[in-house]
Amino acid sequence: MPFDKKLLNQSRTEEFVRHLIRSSGIPGPRANLTLSKEVADTFAELCAEDRPGFEALLNFARPLATHKHEYVRMVIANSLGAIALQHHEEVLPLLRELANDPSWRVREGAAEGIGRLLSADFEHIFPLLADWINSGEPNLQRAVAVGALSIVSYDKDVLNEHAQEILYALKLLMSVNDLYVKKGMQFTINVIGSKLPDLVTNTLCQWLLDEPAMRHSSATQWIINESLSKSFGKKNPQQATRLRRALHGGGAEESSALQGGVGKKHRAESGLAEAGLFKTTKRRRKNAPSEEEANEKAAAKPGDIPRGT
Repeated sequence: MPFDKKLLNQSRTEEFVRHLIRSSGIPGPRANLTLSKEVADTFAELCAEDRPGFEALLNFARPLATHKHEYVRMVIANSLGAIALQHHEEVLPLLRELANDPSWRVREGAAEGIGRLLSADFEHIFPLLADWINSGEPNLQRAVAVGALSIVSYDKDVLNEHAQEILYALKLLMSVNDLYVKKGMQFTINVIGSKLPDLVTNTLCQWLLDEPAMRHSSATQWIINESLSKSFGKKNPQQATRLRRALHGGGAEESSALQGGVGKKHRAESGLAEAGLFKTTKRRRKNAPSEEEANEKAAAKPGDIPRGT
């Protein structure tokens, strides 16, 4: 039965919460993602009507962002991304808190919300997430990485058009030795690499050959090796060979072959630098997940909710 949008009313908050919890699928192997999407789509529909509609939805959602049930918070995180486009100054701080939630389900909801937002207006919104990337907080960094990939669910052309910008914006995270971030980066490279193997291979090879510190980073080595063990590497053996060679120092012939893409590379870096996406910051942890949780998350398919809490 389709979600009843009349439930999105402050006078019916308790009824809305009961409906979410009853239909959540929790406890169980997988949360109800279909309902979460339906609620977020309804948020977007109602918000598009007028400013009072947005304010009513924000006032409805704000207290639920701290609800004790994780599924309620997950749905709200996803839904906030659906109404944030014209009102990001008011919504992004809430999404930031939810991206740092103790529950991985809620953090996934926040990443999905970021994906909705980026798919609607990548050029305007992505630079606003520079602070998340530069925060040093693994949960926020991963939210941007995974959120950028969830664009595929909404508009594949947006990902194709902005893949290089996404890669260069996330370049800072290649050397972050945090398992949660590494899993997110491996997932990012695998997905983009499977769709655009030459772009990803050329970009990564250039980084590895230009920056020995990155090449020698254990985090970088782990991310690339894991990516090559997935569909990206398996479906593109020639690109995988080039990347493994670059990871071990490459060669003059590889460096020369990449010079043709330098102009485009500099243009991408220049635009993102202006947005503050290449700052170096100290890393700190907040609600960082266990290795078991991160491994479970990495095994999930895009949009999947893995087992556990």
